[in-house]
Amino acid sequence: MAFRPIVRNSLKYPSPEALFNDCKKRKYPGLLSHQADVLRAYQKDALDKPDVAFQLPTGSGKTLVGVLLAEWRRRTFQERTLFLVPTRQLAFQVANEAREKYDIRVFPLIGKKNQFPPDQQSAWEASDAVVVTTYQGLFNVNPAFRDPQVIIVDDAHAAENNFASYWSLSVKKIDHPNLWKGLVSLLSGNLRKIDQKRMLESSRYIDDAAWIEKLPTPALHSIADGLTELLDENLLERSDAWYSWNVLRSHILACHLYLSSNEILLRPLVVPSSSHTPFNSAKQRIYMSATLGQGGDLERLTGRRAIHRIPVPETWATQGLGRRLFLFPSKSLAEQKDIELLPTLIKAVPRCTVLAPTTVRATYLGDLIRNSCSHEIFTAEQIEKSKSSFVETNNATAVLANRYDGIDFPGDECRLLVVDGMPRAINLQEKFIMARMGAAILLNDRMMTRVVQAFGRCTRAATDFSCVVVLGDEVLNLLQKREKRALLHPELQAEVEFGLEQSSGATAADYRDYLKAFLEQDTSPEWQENGEPAIQGLREDATQRRADGDAELAAGVAAEVDFQNRMWNADYEGAVEAARRVLANLKGDPLSGYRGLWSYLAGSAAYLATVVDGRQLDQVAKDFFWGAGKETRGISWLTALGRYSDRKADVAEGGQADAQLVERLEAVIEEVGSTTDTKLVRIEKEIREGINGTSSEKFEAAHEKLGRLLGYDAGNKETSGAPDPWWIVDENLCFIFEDHSEGKGGALDVTKARQVASHPAWARANLQLAPDAMIIPVLISGAQSADTDAVPHLEGVSVWPLDDFRAWSERALAAFRHIRNIYPGNPGDLAWRAEARAALARENVDLDSILKKMKENSAAKILGFRRS
Repeated sequence: MAFRPIVRNSLKYPSPEALFNDCKKRKYPGLLSHQADVLRAYQKDALDKPDVAFQLPTGSGKTLVGVLLAEWRRRTFQERTLFLVPTRQLAFQVANEAREKYDIRVFPLIGKKNQFPPDQQSAWEASDAVVVTTYQGLFNVNPAFRDPQVIIVDDAHAAENNFASYWSLSVKKIDHPNLWKGLVSLLSGNLRKIDQKRMLESSRYIDDAAWIEKLPTPALHSIADGLTELLDENLLERSDAWYSWNVLRSHILACHLYLSSNEILLRPLVVPSSSHTPFNSAKQRIYMSATLGQGGDLERLTGRRAIHRIPVPETWATQGLGRRLFLFPSKSLAEQKDIELLPTLIKAVPRCTVLAPTTVRATYLGDLIRNSCSHEIFTAEQIEKSKSSFVETNNATAVLANRYDGIDFPGDECRLLVVDGMPRAINLQEKFIMARMGAAILLNDRMMTRVVQAFGRCTRAATDFSCVVVLGDEVLNLLQKREKRALLHPELQAEVEFGLEQSSGATAADYRDYLKAFLEQDTSPEWQENGEPAIQGLREDATQRRADGDAELAAGVAAEVDFQNRMWNADYEGAVEAARRVLANLKGDPLSGYRGLWSYLAGSAAYLATVVDGRQLDQVAKDFFWGAGKETRGISWLTALGRYSDRKADVAEGGQADAQLVERLEAVIEEVGSTTDTKLVRIEKEIREGINGTSSEKFEAAHEKLGRLLGYDAGNKETSGAPDPWWIVDENLCFIFEDHSEGKGGALDVTKARQVASHPAWARANLQLAPDAMIIPVLISGAQSADTDAVPHLEGVSVWPLDDFRAWSERALAAFRHIRNIYPGNPGDLAWRAEARAALARENVDLDSILKKMKENSAAKILGFRRS
């Protein structure tokens, strides 16, 4: 047998454009001007930069730019080039497009290394071919690709969870029941009783599902050894969690432990990507995205100190790609009517794509569509490797759970996209930063990026078009705010504004007509005269602005990455100095929540430098904790850090608890909705009818519902000896009520007096309260005096006159409606929290006012008797 000839492709090209011109079998006619602009700017200014990013709108051909750069560098510099994507489906899509459209050989290597075709793996090792794989192919304790020289990061906006998963250990109650109980037991000394109950029992209330906590670093240090023993003993070897634990095990104190009722997450604040050699040792990392943001978010997502950004081509400054018609049925239709409209709209198209936030919601919508439209339902798993079965089927709907990017349907593949809610906080850390730290400003870019990505699934070319139906209040709440829309590209601003205007007051028939005219746009005078020209006009008036605080956030991001790297390497004293540099950039009220977070992080580093390394930074730690606690009254978690300092923040009586109530109000408003009045009007009606009616049962139910509306953990139990509703503020403060709503003046009898007097003892025995909790028994009654035998039982009881309580409830409803009307659409907005507290105080329905009222309304004073 003769030796095979050795063939080496030694042909080099002076530019990526020249390479593309030589791809003779390509089906893509030529580079568009914006693609050429990016390639030229890269070659001129970024060829030798270690970290480079460029931005092109969704569907504008950034994959071609990335593939060309990968192939050009491979040929020119003989480099091993790796192309990273979030999903398996995208990996196959990139490889197919590169081969079939661009005549460039790209191998998709996914899964276990021992299953890779040997010739393809060898080709990559020898720099003879580009490989595309998922993030997991590189971010792995035993990566299949150990020494790439150039890494192309596609969909970099989605990198956070893809990067962070390597440095994250998630323990879910449903998956690890025994380990979960062990962890709750280990944490018990640092948890309130009510929070232990949340973690051990099934969620009953909105507050349980929304609850998020972080174990302070001093507390994490105290349990670190026990945590290690517990995880070592309980994690199944070679499971996903076991591999994550291998990465984190020696770096627990560089991480943060986040708690919820169903999940515990251990992870660092910023991914220490410099600690992962295959990623860090590459000569260059190129990040591609439809939206890069301006506040340093890409650096935080990827753990890089500085990323050189290639300017956006001028042609994309105002004009977008394709055309979208937005419809917002929730803006005009009654509750659930938007869902009922959905099948009618879906029947008008051969294929539809539905994006849902959870698997449960996706299942519900899939069943609804299957039963009402006779559509075949496709899941993300079914179309992950190939979507051909979906796009070749008429009467088909793809229902994708928690997949807001990564799967695209250009042209006639899909003309109708349904967006049903949106995950604002994908992981517990994001949720904590937004809801508990008042630092939602940090995630503005990330949140808007997800919106943009979701809306672009079905518009992938300049002549493409799709109708986007937004269900529910979540996304609508966000987009109705002008200041939020102003963060979007002018084209998208115009499309959204047009959709909001058309949806205002629209009927179900109107929505059907809108869709029909849009789908027939080439022949529809209605669209040609009143649709397209209107959007173009709105676009000309729109200007995209930077989010508040972006410049300051960007200025400090290098120091944030330095802080995390020093923490990872146990250089706690160096981390303190890095945190000081971060804080130096965080000026102004909008950043107070984030400033408080970094004061806490600085204090944590100083605390560890003291207790671990023996440095004399104890007072520094206390001062930083004090600074975090006093940063704003609106963040209960920061105020609670005062226990680690000798100095106490200046907080009014009930102030910290009041902040917790306002935090919970955000979850209540999310549940009630802030775009239409349908649900709120129903709740108000039930409360008013119950409190002003004659039925004691309805009064108690309305009383409980009012408490929940105001952010209290309210409950009621219809058993002998149990009180009427209780309103729990936190484990240290509880109002326990006896409702005497049927009383019409006269004297209070001894039975009612005994009942209300016994309630504190019942509460201590049955509710999750601290041993020394303040329990205030309150009698709501129309009685004007007390029987002589009742007087001895009324010691320490407060009386709330029935008529006064009824008037107070009206003020409370008015205050709630006001703060709900000004809700900005995302949790953690400190300006809104301040106004919410002010609105409650103006109506004297805030916690401080209630405490004052209860002190003044002693039974002796209200019922007119003297204590012997």
